[in-house]
Amino acid sequence: MIDCKLAPTPMECQRHFIDTSSPFLADPTQYRRHIGRLMYLTVTGPDLCFTVNCLSQFMHDPKQEHLDAALRVVCYLKGTSSSSIFMAAQNDFILRGFCDSDLANCPLTQRSTTGYITMLGNSPISWKTKKQHTVSCSFTEAEYRAMAGTTSELLWLKRLLAELTISVMPYLYIVTVRLPYTSQQI
Repeated sequence: MIDCKLAPTPMECQRHFIDTSSPFLADPTQYRRHIGRLMYLTVTGPDLCFTVNCLSQFMHDPKQEHLDAALRVVCYLKGTSSSSIFMAAQNDFILRGFCDSDLANCPLTQRSTTGYITMLGNSPISWKTKKQHTVSCSFTEAEYRAMAGTTSELLWLKRLLAELTISVMPYLYIVTVRLPYTSQQI
């Protein structure tokens, strides 16, 4: 991996991992170890969260295409090793949450994926990508489920900052064109 070709993104766009011709790995422990290390790295930045979420779904029976995708993440990390999260000294202390979801993006379960990131000023402080527990019947339902999870996180962060005597007013932004409202004060 020292001389790997750098990848511009952690995963190819619209990749669903449903190739049935790809062979199963003879020893899946290497893949599992690799994904475990990537899970650890999701704490360091939001750019890996979605990709690792997708790849971790195949821990029980990984194929060669899954290992190749995991190795692509390593090539991406090699190219972004100098990137980091920065908290500016001059911060506006506005708590913002941005959320989005898809509709039935998983071809195996037809469940939607929710993602959010919360920012304090211009700095990310928490993020998450998760497959929804139930199947959503519409984009609106999937978006409202994403909003509910993001709202819970924003309220928890508001209370945490209040304990530190930092008063903030959280805002929720929905990253979609399907809902009529894009910002709501909580």
